[in-house]
Amino acid sequence: MRKKKPGRKFHIPQPKQQTYDFTELYREYYKTMVKQFYSHLGNHEDAEDVAQDFFEKFLKYWKNIQWDKLTGLMAIVARNVKYDHLRKIKGRPDNVEMDNELEFECHDEGISDPIRLLVRNRSVDIVTEAAAVLEGQDRDIFMDFYFNSMASEEICEKYGIKKGKFYDCTHRIRRILRKKFKGRDFAPDGSWNQ
Repeated sequence: MRKKKPGRKFHIPQPKQQTYDFTELYREYYKTMVKQFYSHLGNHEDAEDVAQDFFEKFLKYWKNIQWDKLTGLMAIVARNVKYDHLRKIKGRPDNVEMDNELEFECHDEGISDPIRLLVRNRSVDIVTEAAAVLEGQDRDIFMDFYFNSMASEEICEKYGIKKGKFYDCTHRIRRILRKKFKGRDFAPDGSWNQ
């Protein structure tokens, strides 16, 4: 069995002072953090953005900092901010970018969303078959989102859920229905089973 390579570490230089105010810490470490993030991400603009995010998150811990463990805390926050950024650019359901990725609010007449295409172009029997596979709230969200064309915000409000939960739910629905209808090509261009 192959060993997994550990993630790259952040190398934070030792502080020059015993304690800092936030401005002093920012001045001393900003360029260092940009260089560190650049070495991890390979893009200078992203590195600057993530460095800004790092200092914003780090400020949240300000009252609880143990100054003798400053560099360790900085490395942990840097790693977490880096992974948050990577999740965001990889299009995972727990990120803000998903609004553009998953929110098919009838803007493209179903071209990019095969479920919407299915609902619009095929019989009620197929929709009923799809709804029968789903359970509970998934079925209700499926019907509201695809059949009743409700916006994601309306659905979130109706069911008292956050957008992340809604995205998880729609992702699960798509996965279940793709499995259910595997081999049946509903898309005219053959893209359903890709």
